[in-house]
Amino acid sequence: MLAEPEAAALRTRFADALVRAGGEWFAVPDAAAAARVVNDILHAACVSSVAVDDTPGVRTLVTATEQRSVFLSSTVQNKHRFAEAGAGVTGALAGIAATGTLVLAASRSTPRSTSLLPPLHIAILDGKDIVGTLAESFARFAAHALPSQIIHITGPSRTGDIEHDLTRGVHGPQRVVVLCLTGAGS
Repeated sequence: MLAEPEAAALRTRFADALVRAGGEWFAVPDAAAAARVVNDILHAACVSSVAVDDTPGVRTLVTATEQRSVFLSSTVQNKHRFAEAGAGVTGALAGIAATGTLVLAASRSTPRSTSLLPPLHIAILDGKDIVGTLAESFARFAAHALPSQIIHITGPSRTGDIEHDLTRGVHGPQRVVVLCLTGAGS
């Protein structure tokens, strides 16, 4: 575990790199604050339906309201709804400070579509899970069985044509927001 000055420096490097890549960053002290920020973002974006990872730390952050429906991304009957969702909320295994990259694992409870298809992707990242480099992120997982798929996300989807016109959201979300939990233990 890193000392707080080193952990804070990694969080700052990650946030700076993420913003340079077109992402958005919010530091929040705990899950309660994260839930408020997530729901504020969804409200401001007028999101009417949300796909949510079926993991305990993530599924409790998004509340259903009269204006918004929430569905767990692991439920088979919800698979067709990914493309219709206004947002996807996921956890993250790690963040890579050098590039502002999120590291996600795909599984039944955390399918890729949750972060890929909705136009807004909100990722919850524990501050203690930020590492310096891609190599360090793989080294963290070396002692454990790796998931069948690891996804690396660096900012919103963007592509350019031959005339160098940049377009966002063609192959993924137009907007990527990271909420970093910075409280005790992070």
